[in-house]
Amino acid sequence: MATEKIAPFLKDKDPFTAVFLLVLAGLGVAFMVAIGWGWYALSAIDRSIQVWNNLDYVHSAADALEAEATVLQAGTQADAEIAGLDIGITELSRWVETRSLSVDLAKRSEAVRMHLVSLDDAQKRSAAAVDAFEENLSGIISAASFALSKKRADMDDLSAQEARLIQQEAEQSAAKERLYDSVLRAQRAERQISAGLRMGALGNSDEMLRSSAARALADLPDCIPEPAKPQCGASPARLKAALQQVAHSEDVAAILRMAYTAATAYQRALANDREVLHLEAATTQRAITAQRIALVQIQNEVERLSRFVTLSNTLRRSAIEVEAASLSDLDMVTTRARVTLTRFMAPARAIRPLLPDNGKGAASLIFLSDLLDRRWKSIGDALVARLEIEREIVAIKDRTEAAVEVARDQAVTAISTITSAGVAVTLALFTAVGFAAQILRRYVVMPVRSLTQAILSLARGERAELAYFGGALGLKALRDALISLREVFVERDALLSETSAQKEALEAAHDSIQYQALHDALTGLPNRRALETDMEALTSNEGDEKDFAFLHIDLDRFKEINDTLGHDAGDFILRHVAKILDEQKPDSTTVHRIGGDEFLLFVQSGASSIDLVALGQSIVTELGCPVDFQGRVCRYGASIGVARGSDSANDPHAALMHADVALYEMKRAGRNGVRCFTDAMRVEILRLRSTADDILRGLEEGEFVPFYQPQFRAGDRSLYGVEVLCRWQHPERGLLPPSEFLPVAEERNTIGEIDRSIFQIVANDVDLLQAAGQRIPKVGFNVTQDRLMQHSLIEELSAITGKGFGVAVELLESMSLDEPSENLRWALDSLQEAGVLIEIDDFGSHRASIAALTAVSPDAMKIDRTIVMPILEKPTQRELVRAIIGIGDTLGIDVVAEGVETEKHAEQLADMGCTALQGYALSHPLPLDALHTFLAEMAGKTAVSNKAKAS
Repeated sequence: MATEKIAPFLKDKDPFTAVFLLVLAGLGVAFMVAIGWGWYALSAIDRSIQVWNNLDYVHSAADALEAEATVLQAGTQADAEIAGLDIGITELSRWVETRSLSVDLAKRSEAVRMHLVSLDDAQKRSAAAVDAFEENLSGIISAASFALSKKRADMDDLSAQEARLIQQEAEQSAAKERLYDSVLRAQRAERQISAGLRMGALGNSDEMLRSSAARALADLPDCIPEPAKPQCGASPARLKAALQQVAHSEDVAAILRMAYTAATAYQRALANDREVLHLEAATTQRAITAQRIALVQIQNEVERLSRFVTLSNTLRRSAIEVEAASLSDLDMVTTRARVTLTRFMAPARAIRPLLPDNGKGAASLIFLSDLLDRRWKSIGDALVARLEIEREIVAIKDRTEAAVEVARDQAVTAISTITSAGVAVTLALFTAVGFAAQILRRYVVMPVRSLTQAILSLARGERAELAYFGGALGLKALRDALISLREVFVERDALLSETSAQKEALEAAHDSIQYQALHDALTGLPNRRALETDMEALTSNEGDEKDFAFLHIDLDRFKEINDTLGHDAGDFILRHVAKILDEQKPDSTTVHRIGGDEFLLFVQSGASSIDLVALGQSIVTELGCPVDFQGRVCRYGASIGVARGSDSANDPHAALMHADVALYEMKRAGRNGVRCFTDAMRVEILRLRSTADDILRGLEEGEFVPFYQPQFRAGDRSLYGVEVLCRWQHPERGLLPPSEFLPVAEERNTIGEIDRSIFQIVANDVDLLQAAGQRIPKVGFNVTQDRLMQHSLIEELSAITGKGFGVAVELLESMSLDEPSENLRWALDSLQEAGVLIEIDDFGSHRASIAALTAVSPDAMKIDRTIVMPILEKPTQRELVRAIIGIGDTLGIDVVAEGVETEKHAEQLADMGCTALQGYALSHPLPLDALHTFLAEMAGKTAVSNKAKAS
């Protein structure tokens, strides 16, 4: 019927509106039902609460009665306990309406009163027994304490006596030691006298007899005769007097016989004294033993008395605990007291003989036992009364709680029924409200919020997915329009994002390529191209001319490290140098790596020459510190050339060239330093460049020629070999030594071409000499370390070996030969395999070591001339040369002495065992023609000498 009336009203409404109206009608009906049911439930709950309050009063009264009874159990006044119990029962009866429960409570109250009276009597009897027990126990403890004090005093006396005996024993031991020493001295004196008598019988002189007497007198103790010191008594005095007469008497033998008799008497006296000391020591030891036995006995008695006193005090505390214990703890405390008494009786019986009156003490112990028995009987009676009280109180409590539980269950049932109905109505109401709220949220709130968020997201440029619930109230069309708009925005953003990503990738690639092009890959420093860019930027600022400077840094001995330890070590050094330069650079300065081992500091501030030199010197000092690489110490240095822009017309390219010139000058001057550019350097560099050009021309014209300095065997002065020395026959400057062109040749890397030219000329010269019948045993060449590491050297030397003369390579001792690298080791092995001899030149002038000799295993070593020349004036130098020759003999190495300037040098070295000699005293370096003449004259002299020897 209701549905028929409502249907026309909802006919024209959309589904959402219809559902919403129906939900509102249901909520109204549910609200009215809930109000009616709540009024009824409140009335029923009020009645149940009144009943519940009465039950709470009953239960509280029962709990109070139980608490009062618990307190009364531990009390001692029966009247107060009974009064407190009556009050508790009366309070409980006020809230109990049942007649039978009231009568039962009255009966049980009377039973509780009777048990409390019995409990009070038992406690009074127990207290009287405890007082008597404690009085007797105190007397026994006092007697035991007195005996204990006396025993401890006796023990202290015995300890003092024992200490005195021990001191006496120590003194006797010292006397025995002194006596034993006297016996030994007397025996030695007797032996000396007896020896003197035997020498007198053999007819020896009186002086020998007096000497024996003097030795005997020296063995006697030096002290004054005293009765308390037998070793210094009358007998030794007579002996000492007889021995002293020997020195002045003419009849020495007679006096010695008297001394012998006195010595025998002295020994007998010492033997008697020793026996007496032994007897006294034995007596003292027995006395000490007796004292220690008595002391142990007294210590045992003291220990028994101490244990008895301790147990007595424990028993006293147990009696006090029994007297003060509550009824609930009385059983446990009494049991603990019985155990203490049992432990007490055995020590008490053991100390009875030690007490002043042991009979009275025994009687006191028996009386104590009886007292405790009576106390425990009273305690038992009290425990029985306590148990009866507890049973009555529990019965009252149980009966009361049973009645309370019945009433409480009834009230709980009523309240639960009413509460369940109220909860059901409330849940129904909240369910209806929640359903309506969910409909509103799904079809109105959520769509509006979703569409609002989508509009805001599109406005901010965000393209999140559109969340939407339902489609009522005409919101679907708006949602579809927003979705289309979002798709358009997403497509546009995708195109923009793709274009932006491509642009960023191109920019990143360009930046990476630009960085790699302008920076060194190993050290990360700007490279030469970056330097050119910086210089161009400096040149473009024509209106703003600032002073600047360049510090051109070149590493010394870097190539040696790279060749001997490998490229990993070289890379490590370069990174290390880059780090140091970056740390040392001042402000407005950039560090560049412009070559293999070359760095540049571009200082873009107006620093003075003094500041720049100080900066360069600081860098040289820092780079001169040794560096550890994989356990190997790398030593290198740096040479720095400095040039300022103001000294180069502010032209950075000219300043860079000038810094290069200053660096070159520093390297020529000895390296490991700083040099500023000057005009004099410009002139010098032009000269060096001219020399470099002349070297190339000289190689083409064959101007480099060998000179030969002969070496002679020290023994017979026969030819040992020749050392090849390069000279430059310059068309304008004349004959130049190596010091005039080798540094430039090394700088221009033309050493190899000069070596090849010299090798070929030497091979041809030796062939000519041999064709003339002049044999050259060995030809030696000086080779630098850089040249040694070149593979072409082995091929060039191999080409001239096997032609009837030996070929030797002289290695400078300044090379790192202690631990040759793999490359150096390979080069030396290859030369030896090709038949080339290895010699160490200038031995002793640099890093001379036995390790280098054993590592390289050379065929010969040449002692440096600075060591050889002073041997005529300085003995230390002679010994040094002798030691070096000894090392060569030990290792099987020929020793060649350089710098033999005089004939005396030659003779001295020959006497030392030197293998060969070389120096101006024997021959200067000679060209080929002069060498040919020299060898011919030498052969003629040898022939004449041999003929003279033959005739």
